[in-house]
Amino acid sequence: MLADVVTRLKDCRELRAVEGIIGLSAVKGVPPATPCAFVFPQAESAAPSATFLATDQTVSQTFGVLLILRSAGDLKGAKAADVIGGWRDAVNGLLAGWQPPGAETPVEYAGGSLVDIVDDSVWWLLRYRNTFRIWS
Repeated sequence: MLADVVTRLKDCRELRAVEGIIGLSAVKGVPPATPCAFVFPQAESAAPSATFLATDQTVSQTFGVLLILRSAGDLKGAKAADVIGGWRDAVNGLLAGWQPPGAETPVEYAGGSLVDIVDDSVWWLLRYRNTFRIWS
């Protein structure tokens, strides 16, 4: 399902790169192509099976979209809130309310937080959640 999220975010032409967790593991310092996004799983919790002779579990998952943003201006000052808010709104416009193939529920925005400030870039994490089902 997260591959579908990466594909959907690639529709945002302003993002110069969108990758999964392997791409994030290769980042050392500030990536040369910014703004960029990295999509990765954060947590899963499964409900007990709803049936006796088979597996029917609802799994709640939380995934992150790490935005790495750079600006010619000062992203450490007041401008950072506007830049982060604009990107949050752009990503929410693509993900919030969208139901990926195989998901039980649409994606919901779960919040955001500052991860780091590296040189002239802000690393901001957007968190999302939805559910899927395991059947067997």
